[in-house]
Amino acid sequence: MKSQRDDFPLSPAEVFALLLRYPLTVLGCAAFVVLAAFVYVGTRTPVWEATATLLLRSEEASYKPAWAEGSDLPNTASELALLTARGPAEAAVLAPFDGMPATPDNPDAEHHLGLQTTVDDESRLPLRSFARQLMGRPLPEGRLFARAERTRSEAPELVRVRFLDGDRVRVALPGRFGTDRRPKELAWTSGVPVDYLGTSLLLEPRGDVVDRSFLVRAHNEREAVRGLLERVHASESEPGSGVLYLSLRDTDPFRAAETVNALCRNYLDQAAQRTTDRARDAHRRFEGELARLRSGLDEAHQELVQLQRENPMSVHTGESAKFILLDLVNLEVQLADAQLQSTLVEEALAELEEGRLGALSKVSEQTADKSTLIVIEHITHLAAQARMQERSDAGAYRHLLQVRLLELEKARGAVLLEITGLLAALTAVGEEGVAALSRFGGEGPGATAVSPVTGVLADRAARLAAERDGLLAGDYTAAHPDVVRIDAALAELLGRVEEQLRSRLASLRELRDQHDAFVEETRTTLEDHPELERAELEGAIERLRPLVADHLASLHDSLRERAASISAEITHLRANLASLPASEREQLGPLQLVDEYKARVAELLQAKEETKIAHAFAEPPAELIDPATPLARRESPRMGFSLLLAAAIGLALGLLVAFVRDRAFGIVEGEADLADSAGVSLLAAVPDFRRAGVKVRDLRELRLALAESPSGPLAAAYRSLRASLRFPLAKEGCALGVTSAGEGEGKSATAIGLATALADGGQRVLLVKASPDPNDTGLGLFPSLAGEARWSDAVVSSGRAELHLLPAGAVNAVPADLFASKSAAALVADLAGAYDVVLFDLPALDVGAEVETLAPKLTGVLLVVSHGLPRRAALRAAERLRRAGAATVGAVLNRAGGGGSVETLRGVLVKRGAASRPRPSAEERAA
Repeated sequence: MKSQRDDFPLSPAEVFALLLRYPLTVLGCAAFVVLAAFVYVGTRTPVWEATATLLLRSEEASYKPAWAEGSDLPNTASELALLTARGPAEAAVLAPFDGMPATPDNPDAEHHLGLQTTVDDESRLPLRSFARQLMGRPLPEGRLFARAERTRSEAPELVRVRFLDGDRVRVALPGRFGTDRRPKELAWTSGVPVDYLGTSLLLEPRGDVVDRSFLVRAHNEREAVRGLLERVHASESEPGSGVLYLSLRDTDPFRAAETVNALCRNYLDQAAQRTTDRARDAHRRFEGELARLRSGLDEAHQELVQLQRENPMSVHTGESAKFILLDLVNLEVQLADAQLQSTLVEEALAELEEGRLGALSKVSEQTADKSTLIVIEHITHLAAQARMQERSDAGAYRHLLQVRLLELEKARGAVLLEITGLLAALTAVGEEGVAALSRFGGEGPGATAVSPVTGVLADRAARLAAERDGLLAGDYTAAHPDVVRIDAALAELLGRVEEQLRSRLASLRELRDQHDAFVEETRTTLEDHPELERAELEGAIERLRPLVADHLASLHDSLRERAASISAEITHLRANLASLPASEREQLGPLQLVDEYKARVAELLQAKEETKIAHAFAEPPAELIDPATPLARRESPRMGFSLLLAAAIGLALGLLVAFVRDRAFGIVEGEADLADSAGVSLLAAVPDFRRAGVKVRDLRELRLALAESPSGPLAAAYRSLRASLRFPLAKEGCALGVTSAGEGEGKSATAIGLATALADGGQRVLLVKASPDPNDTGLGLFPSLAGEARWSDAVVSSGRAELHLLPAGAVNAVPADLFASKSAAALVADLAGAYDVVLFDLPALDVGAEVETLAPKLTGVLLVVSHGLPRRAALRAAERLRRAGAATVGAVLNRAGGGGSVETLRGVLVKRGAASRPRPSAEERAA
C-alpha cells in the first residue's frame, strides 16, 4: 500500500498536522531563527542612501561660439559617465587644503571631504537604535570629524574612539562582540593630534559626543577612490528628460549626502574648467594663426608695393583685372553646374524612356521649373500607390495608420492639458507666491501636476515655509537672522520654481508643435492611402509619362543652350583679360592674395573675441537643482522586513525539522502510519473515549462500550472490527490472540470489546486471560497448562450465555515454558472445539517471550497499536510476530490507551448482580 507520506511536498493539511503535532519544535525553530536574525541584523553596519538631482542645460541655454560648432552638445550618456568618473571622486577624497578634517566650517569641505579617513557612529547600529527607541531616548545630535594617518606600517587601520569627557578619550582596537583590545586613555585637545600604536588621530567633534563610541578607519587614496566609485550610481529620471540623479550608499547618512554633493560640485567645476581650457587653447591657436597670416599679409603687401613702384601708371588699373577675374570664376562655376544638370536630365530622360521611374529623383528643384516638378511629384505618388496595391497587408496598413492617428491625437490632447495646467500654475505662483506651491504634485481636486524637479523644489519651499511659521509663532520677529535667511531661501526657490515652470512650458509647446506636425502627416498619409485599382494607376502613369518626357527634353535643350552661352561669355572675358597690360596682370596675383589674407584675419579676430567671451561666461553643462540631504531612515538593514523573512524561514525550517523527526521518530496516527511502520492493514479505529464528542458518560476504569453506550462511537468501532474479522472467524475452531507492542495500549479493552461484539452477534465466545496476574491465585489458564486443574472448572460466566471467561489463575511456573509445552497446543484445541471463537488476551510483546511462544499455535494474532506509539515500536512488534511464525490478521488503532482485564470485568459484572462463577453444562462443553 502506498503511503500518503510518500507524496512531497507536503500538502497544506499535512503541514498543519505537523504544526499541531510538533508545535514546540516548529515554534522553537522559528523563534531561534528570528532571534539569530535579530542579533545578526542588529549588529550589521547600517547603510544610508543619498541622492542629488542635476538638470542638464538645454541647447538654447548654452552659449556656443562659432569656433566650437563642431563640438558635442551636452549629452546625457556622456554626462552620466563624467558624473561617475574618477576625477570628481579623486577631488572628493582629497583632504581640505589646510590638512584639517572636513568640518562644516571648513571652506573646502564642500569639495574635499578627506575620505581617506572615515568615521562611523556605533550608536547608529540597528540593535542600539532599537534599544534607544524602547527606552525613548533619541540619538544625540553630534558628529565626529577625524583625520587618521598611519605613521608605521604595523599601525592599525581601524580603531574605536570613545569620548569620556571634554578632554579625555579612550582609544582601543575593536574586538568581537563589541569588546575592546589594548585600550588606552589619552588626553585630547581640539586641533592637536594624538598617537595610538603608530596611528596619528586628529579629532574634531561637533555637538554632543560624550560617552559615545566611533569607529575611525584609515584608507589609502587608491582604496578610497575605488570604494567610492563602486558605491556611486548615476541615472536619468526619464529618457530625454535631462534630469540626472546621482546616488550613493554609505554607512553614515551625513557623509553620504556630503559625498554626493561634493561629487556633483566637483563634476560641475571640472566641466566648467574644461570649457575654460578649451577656450584658452583655442585662443592660443588663433594667436599663432593670426601671426602667420599677418606675416603672409605683410609679404603680399610688400610684393604689391614693389610692383606698383615699378609700374606707377598701373596702380589703379589693377582693380579692373581683379573684377574680370572674379566674373570669370563665377561663370566657370555656373558652367560646371549647367553641364552637371544637363547630364542628370539626359540620364533621367533615357531611363524614363526605358520605363524606370526611379530616374525622376535625379531632377532637382534647381534644375526643373515648377510645373515640371509638380508633374514629377504626381507621377511619383501614383507609382507609390501602385506599389502599395501589390502588398497583401494594405488593409492592415490602413488600420495601423488609423490607430496611429488616434494615439497621436490622444497624446496631443494630454500635452495641451498639461500646458493648461502649467499656465495656471504660473499664474498661481505670480499671484499667491509660496502658498501656491503646496498644490504642486498632489492628488487632490485642487492639485497641479508638475515635473519631478519642480515638485521637489515645491516640497523644499513648503518645509521652509513651515519652519518660518514655527519661528514666527515663537519669540522670533521678521527681522531675526533665521527668518531673514528663510525668506531669502524662499524667494530663491520661488524663482527657481517659476524658471522650471517656464522651461517646462516651452518644452511642452515645442512638443505640441511636433505632435501637430505628426498628426497632419499621418492624416495626409491616411487620406492618400491607395484605394484605386492597379490598372487605373498604371494607366494614369502612362498618360503622364510622355508629358514628363517632353518637359525633360525641353529642359535638356535649355540647359545645353545655357552652357553654350556661358562658355561664350567665358571666352570673351579671357580675351579681355589677355588684352590687359602685362603690369596689370602681374598685380592680379598679389591683389588676390591680400584680399584673402584680410578676410581670413577678420575671421580669426572674430573667433578670438569669441574665445574671450567663452572664457568669461564658461558654465557647466548642468546645474545642481536639488542637493542631497541626510535621511533619517536607513536603506539597509531593514529590521522589520528581515525579521518577517526570518520568521518565514524559521517556520519553514521548523516544519522541515518536524517532518524529519516525524519520519525518523514519528508516531502512529492512522492507516498510512500502520502501513509504513508495521506493514499490516488497519481493521478498525477505536475513538478516544476521553475526548469531547465521543466521551462515554459515567464510564469507569473499564471501557464496556457495548454495555454502557451500545449506540455510541466506541460500540460502533468494535462492531466494525467484528465485521473486518469475518473471514478469520469463519474458520472452524478459531483461536485468536490479541497483543500489543507495549503495556498500556488498550489490548485488554480491545479484547473485551471484541468479545462482547462477537457475543452480541450470536457466537459463543471464550475470553482467555493469557497474561500473568499476581493478584489471581485461583484456578485458571496457567494451572490448567501445568496439569493442576481442568480448564472447564476455571471457566466463569460473564452474565451472558454467549460469553464466558477463563482467568489467568495462579502461576507456579515460567509462562513461556508453559506456552511452549505440548499441553498448550492441546488446550488451545480443546478450547477451540468447545467455543465458536476463543480470544486470548496475550501479554504485550515487550514483556517477554510468551507471545512468540503461544502465537504460532493460534489461528491468528490481532495487533493493537495505540495512537501516539512510535512507529519504530510498531515495526518491531510486527517483526517479532513474523519471526515467531504467527499469522497477523491485522491491527486495531486504539486511541484510548491503558485499561481493563478479565478480572476487572468479572468484578464489575458481580457488582451489577451477575451470577458468580457459573459453569457450562456438559452439553455446552460438548457443543
